Amino acid sequence: MDAKLRTCLDFTISKEGGITTDSGGLTKRGISQKAYPHLDIANLTDTEIEKIYETDYYNKVGATQLHPALAVLVFDTAVNCGVARTVKWLQIIINMMTGAGLATDGIMGIKTLQAIEHADPKSMALLIFHQRLFHYYSLRKSQPEAFGGWVGRVADLLRVVGCWGHCS
Repeated sequence: MDAKLRTCLDFTISKEGGITTDSGGLTKRGISQKAYPHLDIANLTDTEIEKIYETDYYNKVGATQLHPALAVLVFDTAVNCGVARTVKWLQIIINMMTGAGLATDGIMGIKTLQAIEHADPKSMALLIFHQRLFHYYSLRKSQPEAFGGWVGRVADLLRVVGCWGHCS
């Protein structure tokens, strides 16, 4: 496993907790029965959980192609807000920053990955943080019990990403 993936997994899994029951049904370390009805969620191993995160989140948001700090932010956003939503936000941000004219289809394809190379990663990160907080703010009335945790998670993530790979 490469260091970038390990960093992504370590941060996100540390925020996802143990076994709970939430809107996704039985959930273990962020992997829910609703999203994976064919799996025995209660008995998932750490290795299986990490493989799900790698295959269904890390790879689908193109994290292998991103600056390490941006990869952590994009990966965690995908886990917490959904892959398609995260990629759409990226596409909107890239279009705004570069005029790339990307389709905002929520699919991390070749055109989106190429356009990311022409956008400033720090500015992209700040705009992703903004979009994520705005999203949580829009949910505060319907999910008030989760709002503080979401904002705290973003604050923790900002400390990691804000170091931009230079923290000890």
